[in-house]
Amino acid sequence: MKRLFILALVMLLTLTACADTDPDQTTGSTTAPTDTTDTTELPKEGVLSVDKYTGEDAQVLAARETVIATLEEGALTNGVLQIYYWTAVRSFLNQYGAYVYYYGLDPSQPLYEQSMSGGGTWEQYFLGQALTMWRQYQVLAAAGKDMAMDPELQAEKDAVQERLAQTAQDEGFDSVEEYLAENMGAGCTLEDYLAYMDLYYRSYNYYQSVYDGFTYTDEQIRTYFQEHQEELARQGIDQDTLAYDVRHILIQPEGAEEDWTDQGWEDCRRKAQALLDGFLAGEATEEAFAALAREHSQDPGSQENGGLYDGLTENENFYEPFKEWYLDEGRKSGDTGLVKTEKGYHIMYFTRSYSLWPEYCRQTMAYEATADVVDEHLEAAKLEVLYDQILLAQVTLMTKSES
Repeated sequence: MKRLFILALVMLLTLTACADTDPDQTTGSTTAPTDTTDTTELPKEGVLSVDKYTGEDAQVLAARETVIATLEEGALTNGVLQIYYWTAVRSFLNQYGAYVYYYGLDPSQPLYEQSMSGGGTWEQYFLGQALTMWRQYQVLAAAGKDMAMDPELQAEKDAVQERLAQTAQDEGFDSVEEYLAENMGAGCTLEDYLAYMDLYYRSYNYYQSVYDGFTYTDEQIRTYFQEHQEELARQGIDQDTLAYDVRHILIQPEGAEEDWTDQGWEDCRRKAQALLDGFLAGEATEEAFAALAREHSQDPGSQENGGLYDGLTENENFYEPFKEWYLDEGRKSGDTGLVKTEKGYHIMYFTRSYSLWPEYCRQTMAYEATADVVDEHLEAAKLEVLYDQILLAQVTLMTKSES
């Protein structure tokens, strides 16, 4: 469940997660958005000072190493900016799905040609989001510059390039460069992506250390629950609400999803069953399952943390067969199974079920306390942006026939 709070503040998004490759969750929101407020933290007059930022590929490539923002001894180049920008765009599209049209956004049209109801264009809005994201990362990384990296995070960071290469191959690209160009446009190189991920891990390392430093007694947690009982009830959380921790390993058929055949599905099932049989014949511990997930899972949303999804409830926007498995009333710790969804076969491992409210309250309290610490750092940091030096690449999000 910790992932929910960390994502809310630091926007921990990776390239693969923003490229429509999360195999465990259905694409897009299932409800229409109700708030169209511009939440960009930067002064709008700054973002609005240039009418159009998108350039031709040759221009963007030539400007790749141009520094367009500085903060806390850190510098943001045009090349790295492409990642933050297109991550912000794809995150919005993934979150709201078909409801982006409710906001007045047409993904098949250039973003710089589309105005927002509150003023400015969608290109300017997402640029503001991109710069805000970099600002958060840079400030947190600077605050923790003298900290040692958590060993698990270091191992994940060391494997970034290998994972990216595997993702590019799984998505049918001949090279990482081709994959990056397709998703982030011209001007984004492997070097840029590695720089982006380095800052991400350093900022996460500091944030996590602050978050973990806040601890609370059972009495403090109980008091928080009583004081926020009505608010929690509106979120569907009461003393009877259960949460579930589940690990899984996703195995997908070979090739592009649109080319999956019956034989491909059968081969996929056999591979998944063989992995499960091998697991059960060995130690069959949660640690062993996590190691197997890191090695074999094709789910970018959980591979790095051993296939773990924690704090799940009955209201998760997951595929039904996946949900039905962990919601089974007879499910107990250590149970395993094989589940088929539209995205492949999932080797399942049930960790535990528990009452949600104590953990939810504890983590909410820690999140709020950590947010205050982060806000102090943000208020003390001065961001300088050279808006007239920014050039954004062109990326095809959707054709008119798909819209």
